Amino acid sequence: MMAKFQAARLARLALLLTMVFSLSGCAVLGSISDTLFMMSPQDEIEFGAKARAQIEPKLVMEQNPAVNAYVSGLGNRLWANTPRGDVPPRFHVVKDKELNAFAIPVGDVYVHTRTNQAADDEAELAV
Repeated sequence: MMAKFQAARLARLALLLTMVFSLSGCAVLGSISDTLFMMSPQDEIEFGAKARAQIEPKLVMEQNPAVNAYVSGLGNRLWANTPRGDVPPRFHVVKDKELNAFAIPVGDVYVHTRTNQAADDEAELAV
């Protein structure tokens, strides 16, 4: 029982770090991308669009409007309290049994349905 609790807690921490780095990264990395990554903001936008075009056909997206609205609403409230870049985030719910979430450049955040289901409340999903 304790191992299950620790695994769930670790998964929530990973989700938090993913969201923090992906959301705040838009603002922070956008300003230093020319020097550190040698990628202009426009190149970053194009890279994100290409990444989205490659991964989304491989994903099964959640079709339930209530689930999508819940995750997007929570994500947007978190976004409102972080440093922001020029491009607003887009939140997507992926039908998947894995406890996972990930982000790609320019603010696309993907949350697996299992991650949403594993959270007891909104605060746990946010973490």
